[in-house]
Order: sequence, then structure tokens, then C-alpha cells
Amino acid sequence: MTERLGGLDTRAADVTDPASIHALVERGVLLSTVGPFDRWGRPALDAAIDNGAHYLDSTGEWRFWPEEVTAAAAASASAARRAAVAGGSGGSP
Repeated sequence: MTERLGGLDTRAADVTDPASIHALVERGVLLSTVGPFDRWGRPALDAAIDNGAHYLDSTGEWRFWPEEVTAAAAASASAARRAAVAGGSGGSP
């Protein structure tokens, strides 16, 4: 797929290994497809905020977005580094 789209740089991390997630955000953007987000989403979100990276995910999970993302966005607003946080819109039932 990356060749078809012009050679996009893609990388993967293990959500149970925080260092591998933090290594992904060194370029300032994290696109997360980690689901189920209720279980695995927060480490990716925290890594983006800790590194001041922009964060986008594919979640539509009703528990993750309002609770976790709202709390993380508030934490980011008071942090020295700020992250742009955006998430999916109902991709799951």
C-alpha cells in the first residue's frame, strides 16, 4: 500500500511497550489504529501528549472517546507541550 501511495513512511509499535510507542512520535504525528481502544488506546494517546505530537485515531468506541480523550486533552492543555487531539466518529457499533 505504501508504494501505491507514493512511498509513505510507516512504522509499528507494541502497545504493551511504551518505549516503542514513544519512538513512533518523534516526527510529531501519531495515527493510532490500536483497538480495541477501551483496552489499548490510552498508552498511544499518552505517548502523543507526552511528546507534544498531533494525535489522530480511528476509534468510534463510546467509552474511549469521551472519557479518555477528553481527560488527555485537558492534561495536554496544562502541559508544557500541547498536542492536537482528534478521533474517529462512530466507526464501530
